[in-house]
Amino acid sequence: MKLTPDRIVNAGRALVGPYPPASPEVIEDVVTKLCRALAVPFTVESDAKALWRARASAHYA
Repeated sequence: MKLTPDRIVNAGRALVGPYPPASPEVIEDVVTKLCRALAVPFTVESDAKALWRARASAHYA
């Protein structure tokens, strides 16, 4: 199974819940820890964080 940014973000959301009440800072921290634990490339980690920010921005817009 390939670890894509989308899968990492979905795993992070599964751990902490949907956009509210999880703040963007919380999920970014969770995504960072998941990526480091899974030893994914930095580009995948940064893409996952960008994807989370985009989804959270769309949710709060």
